[in-house]
Amino acid sequence: MRRCARVGIVGLLSVVGLALGAGPALAHAGLESSDPADGAVLDTPPDQILLTFSEPPDLTLSTLGMLDATGAEVPLHDPEVVPGESGRQVALTPMATLGDGVYTVTFRVVSRTDGHLTAGSIAFGVGQVTGEVVPTASAPTENPWPSALSVIGKTLLYVGLILIFGAAVVGMGAFAGEVPGRRVLLPLAGVTALAGAGLMLVAEARSVGAGIGTIARSDAGEPFLRLIIVCVVVAVVATIAGFRGGGLWLAGAGEAAAFAMLVRATGGHAGGRPLQVVLQWIHFMVVAVWVGGFTLLLLLLRARRRASPPVAEAHAYSSLAGYALIVVVVSGVVRAIDELDGWSGITRALDTSYGTTLVIKVAIVIALIGLGTLNRFRAIPHLYEGSPLLARLVGVEVVTALVIFGATATLTGLPPHPQPSRPAQGPAPASLTVEGSDFATTVHVTLTVTPGVPGPNGYEAHVVDFDSGEPVTADEVSLRFEAVGRADLDVSQADLMLDPDGHWMGEGTELSVPGPWTVTALITKGAEATEVPMSLSLEPTDQQVSVAIGDPGQPTIVTFTMGDGMQLQYYADPGEAGANQLHLTALDATGLELPLESAVIVLTPEDGTPELVDVERFSPGHFVANTTLEAGDWHVDLVATTKDGASLTGAYDQTIG
Repeated sequence: MRRCARVGIVGLLSVVGLALGAGPALAHAGLESSDPADGAVLDTPPDQILLTFSEPPDLTLSTLGMLDATGAEVPLHDPEVVPGESGRQVALTPMATLGDGVYTVTFRVVSRTDGHLTAGSIAFGVGQVTGEVVPTASAPTENPWPSALSVIGKTLLYVGLILIFGAAVVGMGAFAGEVPGRRVLLPLAGVTALAGAGLMLVAEARSVGAGIGTIARSDAGEPFLRLIIVCVVVAVVATIAGFRGGGLWLAGAGEAAAFAMLVRATGGHAGGRPLQVVLQWIHFMVVAVWVGGFTLLLLLLRARRRASPPVAEAHAYSSLAGYALIVVVVSGVVRAIDELDGWSGITRALDTSYGTTLVIKVAIVIALIGLGTLNRFRAIPHLYEGSPLLARLVGVEVVTALVIFGATATLTGLPPHPQPSRPAQGPAPASLTVEGSDFATTVHVTLTVTPGVPGPNGYEAHVVDFDSGEPVTADEVSLRFEAVGRADLDVSQADLMLDPDGHWMGEGTELSVPGPWTVTALITKGAEATEVPMSLSLEPTDQQVSVAIGDPGQPTIVTFTMGDGMQLQYYADPGEAGANQLHLTALDATGLELPLESAVIVLTPEDGTPELVDVERFSPGHFVANTTLEAGDWHVDLVATTKDGASLTGAYDQTIG
């Protein structure tokens, strides 16, 4: 009776903890809508761009910006949260009136409530726009896979809390207060949970690219700090319970672990909805009774392997676990249906990373239930005879449970719902295809970029064996992007996902500006990594090109006119095979020389790699370069940066005779 009362106290204090500690949290700050809408073309420029997310973003950790058609950044005032939208709507205000053209708004936001990171973009046009503005929502918003550090941290947290709570409930409710190996088990479990909470904070800092101090001071970091503080209490009480023993300290350790489970539940997918938080918290606790209980049983079996077998304890735990398992299944099914928006969402979820991981977890849980059934009806009855079957099966259960914890840790970092997808309007977009091979000529990659213009693009990579042409089996494929000659742009990376047809697919805004780019495909299989370099050039979208062919002995002058009237002029003198002097001059809308901060000239021979040419300033808006041009076809990329930071670009195919 006293044991039952103590177990009841644990539950009662946990309910009090729910009332005191529950806080709102959602799943991922995905983009729900925007004004202007993605793909819209407006007659007049907007005063503000409004982005509405599914949950409030933490602006101190988020990055939002806008690019024009040339890839230059559009100056914006600091982003502001719009009142009256629960902090979910953010306003971007341009510092100057937008001119005609296409604009791309990019966002990389961190949820203020659970710290999840999402990234994506929208595009819209103003005034006279050449061609269609393709909605970027035709590709889902990017939700990065949780890092290995995050999965490890969550797994350690779950293991530690489940062992402590399971030891408290099963120890008092089925083992007559006995916790085998408590001097090691309880302190170690407490330290494990605390280490897991700490790793979760470190993983969060790495995922958003901020320091731990910055995260700790942010709204997004608050749930992690709260969890760490609670886990400190858990570790202390569990350590005392381990060395001092006694039902009171054991009950206190169980209560502290239950409260930590509650804090974790408020920071996951169930957050923001009290009923779902309670359900998730109950699910967490009954899993601890089930899984923590058979771990405790395994320790008891090993402790008594030379004495009388713990038959009574095994029967008592088996009955307790049976009731716990019923609650585990019911609460798990209800939570899954809620996360997937009803039964109809289950089939849609199978096409997402969340759904795939969930299916794997469910399959392993079913296997674990099968082992438990075998224990109850086969292994425990033979325990009287000293059979080692129960110990062996429970050992398998413990290992299987660790796999489930890893799957659960991965699930909590993935969005349950696929991001809304809208088909592109108008004709199918054009594409740009490049290919390359690694230095050892073992792997060949064909990369298609769609639509192949600055801004949002989709990526499709075919990775095959160089000799046979058969698809290469790889664990991971990613693309690394580097703008040639643009030190102001950081190197970026996009991770690709394997589709059912064997193609590696992805999307993003890494190709943000016109000009030459080096794209390196990184193919990873086990401990081996292969790099395949490729080159591509993005054509400017908002300019007119005129070519003035000179008289014999005179160079051909190419003029690029931007939408605002500014110009770039380029020519190679003499424009024949051999030594040449390249000239690049910038002019303002009135035809006067426009002072430049810097200039870049990149030459790419046919079937060759881009070469950055050394340039020298001739006058404020005029740069020259001395180089040697061989006979053949050359692609010329030009980038000029004005004193106020604007970028002027041009691209030209030139034949050298």
